[in-house]
Amino acid sequence: MQAKTDRRKKKYIRCCYKHRKEGIRLLVKHWQRVAETRFKYHKKIQMAVDEARACRHPHGLKDKLKPNPTQQDALKGILPLKKVSVYIGRRSYELIIEQPEKWLAVIRETYALYKDSPIGHVMHKYYDNYEDRHVRPEVISGLQGVSRQTFYAWRNEFLSDAAIIAAQHGIKKF
Repeated sequence: MQAKTDRRKKKYIRCCYKHRKEGIRLLVKHWQRVAETRFKYHKKIQMAVDEARACRHPHGLKDKLKPNPTQQDALKGILPLKKVSVYIGRRSYELIIEQPEKWLAVIRETYALYKDSPIGHVMHKYYDNYEDRHVRPEVISGLQGVSRQTFYAWRNEFLSDAAIIAAQHGIKKF
């Protein structure tokens, strides 16, 4: 009887470990997808942040009072943006980016991390101007002399590092 319960416990532990490992893998894939979306549209995010900064009215100033321009400029630079809207695709799907300035910092740091490596060169070529003229992975991998599988392995490594950097920046909501 004891041996039977031991076998059940071992089977249960193996099953839980397998599901936990699968759950972690799914979570990492989700983080990679979110980071990839930010990389694809980083130029639109930057334009939306610049536009929001230019149009922003600082808190604490009333419409009736004549605002001090120096105070206005100082407050614009200090307060972080909570979110911006970016319109993507042919049908102008609205994508809301929370903490856009932190995501832009993550993108800059990830590119800086892979600055002198072939991974960084390939990813920069892939994600740069993604909306305007998207270059397919097969073309990029052919031009760089690597296989398509290598391209996707590099992309996964690149996006995993971007997700880690995002977590270091305090981006909790993926």
